[in-house]
Amino acid sequence: MHRLLSLPRLIPLAKGLLPLVILLSAAGAVAYLIDTRPEPAVAESSQRIWPVAIVRAERQDHRPVLDLFGEIVAGRAVDVTPAVGGDVIAVGPGFREGGLVEPGDLLVQIDPFDYEIALAERSAELAEAEARLAELTARLTLEVEALTQEEGMVALDEAEVARQQRLVATGAGTQRTLDDARMALLTQRRAITIRTNTIAAEEARLDQQAAIVDRLTARRDRAHRDLERTRLTAPFAGIVDAVAAEEGQRIRADDAVARLIDPARLEVRFLLSERDYGQIVGASDALIGREAEVTWRIGETALSFPATVERIDGTIQAATGGIDVYARLSDLDTATPIRPGAFVAVALPGRLYPSVADLPAQALFDTADGPVVYVVDDADRLESRRVALIANVDDRVLIGDGLAGGERVVTSRFAGIADGVPVSTVD
Repeated sequence: MHRLLSLPRLIPLAKGLLPLVILLSAAGAVAYLIDTRPEPAVAESSQRIWPVAIVRAERQDHRPVLDLFGEIVAGRAVDVTPAVGGDVIAVGPGFREGGLVEPGDLLVQIDPFDYEIALAERSAELAEAEARLAELTARLTLEVEALTQEEGMVALDEAEVARQQRLVATGAGTQRTLDDARMALLTQRRAITIRTNTIAAEEARLDQQAAIVDRLTARRDRAHRDLERTRLTAPFAGIVDAVAAEEGQRIRADDAVARLIDPARLEVRFLLSERDYGQIVGASDALIGREAEVTWRIGETALSFPATVERIDGTIQAATGGIDVYARLSDLDTATPIRPGAFVAVALPGRLYPSVADLPAQALFDTADGPVVYVVDDADRLESRRVALIANVDDRVLIGDGLAGGERVVTSRFAGIADGVPVSTVD
């Protein structure tokens, strides 16, 4: 009876002690875990060595090659036009698209009939005028001879008058005879005057006829030349293009019948940018006479031709600021396969930069303090160098001051690049 009455009293007491028991058990478990935890291993510190690619800096004069593109154009091309018109009665064997002709080869033969007739007429007119000139020349010769004779007769008449005067003075002659002698002298002198005027008139007619002969000679020569021009020939060795005449066709003077291109005088026209042109001109480096290399790719074949810059266009293109440059191809002949209109690559030496280091562009770092490159010192650690950037050439940079020849320049880029970083190098 006593045991049953004490049990209800113990239940509230057990409920109050339970949280305390749980807390003590948890604290004991934590203390056990702390006492039994493993000690962490002490890590040894190490510094990473970065593998980098390097190039050896070499200081030397450098002339970068500009890679450009251009078009082949004809350095000498003429539109073949006849000076006379008419019916085409024949064409030469080379008078066709792409045909090759030599100097003097027949291109077009125009019917010469009308021009032969015209030449014959002009020749006949000239012969008639020359005959008339010969006639006037002979007449003038006769008049001059007659004048000479009459001048001799005047001398005789003057002597007779003097003789009659002496006779009259001595009383051996009569006054009538003296008067007759004087009349004969006057008559002869009048004849000389008339003969002199006649000679002057004959000389004028002779000069007029000589002018007529000269004019008809010019007409005859023009007719002869027109006859020769009915045969249209090649002025130089070339390639026939743009043929516009055929046998049986009637053409007029100055109608273009073909275009003749000299294959030995081909040029490449390429655009030089404002920057490149400015660099060359600014360095007082002559562009005229500079050697270049022209490459024409046809399928898998590449043909190269040496070229020389001969002239620069007279105007600068407003849209791009560039200027057209013309270089003449060398060592060409009629067998050369390249033709005007071909698209070609042009390798042109640019400006000369004395004593610079030529490096890949990835070797240069842009910083707030200016351009920097990293070199590898004797301890295989990085060392930054401030350098003078002279020029950018495609994917290369030209370095001036700040870099000595033979130094190992880093061309790799990585996030941790900085002074003092240890590296392993690969040339």
